[in-house]
Amino acid sequence: METRVVTSQQKQSAWGQNYAFIIAMFVFAGSMFLIYLGHEVSGGILGSVDLVSLVTVFILGRFYQANNLQSKNPQKTLTKKP
Repeated sequence: METRVVTSQQKQSAWGQNYAFIIAMFVFAGSMFLIYLGHEVSGGILGSVDLVSLVTVFILGRFYQANNLQSKNPQKTLTKKP
């Protein structure tokens, strides 16, 4: 049962990443199209928001993943070696 759940969650995560990539590419293409039409400010803002949101989601995802792993195994703490 656990194997099925894990496999299902992995598939769901992969689908989510694929859809997010497609949406991000459409937004980026829209940004480039706006710039091509002469709306540099609007296209630049749209492209910047797209890029910043992708980076934010990536960083927050890693942060939440690290916190989740740490909460499951509190004996191991994440420390940096000098």
